[in-house]
Amino acid sequence: MKIERQIGFIVCLSLLLGCGSKEAYYKSVAHDLNATIRLQEEVDSGHKTGNLDPKDTAMRFLNESLNDPGPFEDVRVGKEKKGRVRVWVRSLRSGYELELFRPIRPDSSGIFVVSGYRTLSPEEVVKSFPKEKPSDPSETN
Repeated sequence: MKIERQIGFIVCLSLLLGCGSKEAYYKSVAHDLNATIRLQEEVDSGHKTGNLDPKDTAMRFLNESLNDPGPFEDVRVGKEKKGRVRVWVRSLRSGYELELFRPIRPDSSGIFVVSGYRTLSPEEVVKSFPKEKPSDPSETN
C-alpha cells in the first residue's frame, strides 16, 4: 500500500511539473506518409500551392481539422528554422499556437504540415506572439 501511494505521488507530481511546461499542452497531429508524399507531388505539379505557405496551411488546418472557420483577427508567422515554423492565431473567442514543418524537403519547395498545436485564450496567444511581426509570409521561407 505504501509503494502504491508513493507511485501515485510521483505520477501526480510528474503531471503537475509537466503541465508547467508550455510544450506539455501541445497535441500531436499524425500524418499518413503516403498521403503527404502525394500532396508534395501535387504541389510540385503546380496544384495546391497554398501548402507552401505556413499561414495558409495553418488556416486550412484550423478550418478542416479543428472546425474553426474564424474569423481570425491576427495571424503571425515566426521565423523558419531548419524547416520548422510556428504560427500564432487569435480570434475573439480563442487562440492557437501551431507548429509546422516540412516533412519531405526542408527548403522552400517543400510543403508544410501541422505537427502539433495548442489552444490558448486570446490573451495568452497575444503574450506568445513573436516580438517582431514579419511583413510578408515569404520572409519565413
